[in-house]
Amino acid sequence: MSQNKNNSTARLSFVLPGMLGLAVFASCAITSDKTTVQGLFIEGRYAEASALAHEQVIAYPDDAEAASDHAMTKVAVLLEKGREASYAGDLTRALGFFFTAASEAPGHPVVQDWIEKTVGELGEQCMRNASMAAASGDLDVATRHYERALVFNPGLETAKAGISRMLLLANYREGRGESYYRDGLRSMRDFWLGQASGDFAANEKYSPGNEPGEARRKELSKLLAQDRILMARKFEQEGLIHAARNEYRLALLVSPNNTNALKSFQRMDRAVEADDVLREADRKTTRGELDVAVDMLADGVKIAPEMRPEFVSALNEVAEARAARLYEEGLDLELDSDFEGAVGKYDELLLENGFYKDALSRRKTCLGFVELAGRLYGEAKQAKQAAVRLEKLRQIAVFWPEYKDVEQQIAKIQG
Repeated sequence: MSQNKNNSTARLSFVLPGMLGLAVFASCAITSDKTTVQGLFIEGRYAEASALAHEQVIAYPDDAEAASDHAMTKVAVLLEKGREASYAGDLTRALGFFFTAASEAPGHPVVQDWIEKTVGELGEQCMRNASMAAASGDLDVATRHYERALVFNPGLETAKAGISRMLLLANYREGRGESYYRDGLRSMRDFWLGQASGDFAANEKYSPGNEPGEARRKELSKLLAQDRILMARKFEQEGLIHAARNEYRLALLVSPNNTNALKSFQRMDRAVEADDVLREADRKTTRGELDVAVDMLADGVKIAPEMRPEFVSALNEVAEARAARLYEEGLDLELDSDFEGAVGKYDELLLENGFYKDALSRRKTCLGFVELAGRLYGEAKQAKQAAVRLEKLRQIAVFWPEYKDVEQQIAKIQG
């Protein structure tokens, strides 16, 4: 018990000093000496301390000490939960607790320290995950981890360099050529090495403003961005939208404020997303999931309205696939002597398409069989002599043996 108590006290030492600018926990005048908020916290009974503080602030709304204890316990409990999640390795969940604590105590240094610590660890975790994904050859996953690392640390040059490698390698894998990859990798590597060399960084830190080092850095990034934009436009003209998008992203890595690269990247990013929808809709069409494909295309065209012709073409392909399926289903029913079913399929086909191959003539033939069978069946029903009725039924059986109860009636008469 003493060890747990010491651990709790040690943890509290990080939370309590200066918390919210309030006084350190003390024996509360409005509770007994045996059960106080401070006492419960010292024993590590945080939930009970928080509950007691909540009861006190309700019972004594005008008591400043009760309000102080209540505010302090809310933040302390959140920090404790965050630390437990952090020690368990669940950094994302821990950060959620710390952000909630920050909303309760805006600008508090202890809360901010934990947020900065956790954000830093998340960034390092992303970099490790990116390295492992890159080593296994999963470029998309590696790129996503590098991008996430930049969310936690926007100035992390190693993450930007990692993204540039992944994008160049992705384009190389798509057949852009070894010389393209080699030249691009050399230029990007030289830029990131220059960024990290200390010359630019030191110049920017100690001589801010219009100093030669800063001007040189900006000029280099501008030239490199222009080079990647030119490559992106070349790919775009060739219809290589994934490669073009990657090149625009490379331009933004070295020149984040380049509005031309930003607008082009956003346009290509939409085009890539729309292209993915087109590809998936094509797979659905191939598998016969035509309604799903139509819904996907209807939503996908909203992503990139400029690609409407491609979506219209894809919808036409779905319509063609649907027409072919209806036609084949009609043929199957016709071959199976289900002429009524065949007429229904041909009607559906012709209603949607106006005409399709020989569907119109086939429908006419099937409808003729339906009408003939109906007439003969009616005559058989009206016939008073068994021989006449049998003759009419046998005529139907020649072309449509499964029509109604023809076979059963024939067997009954013959029996």
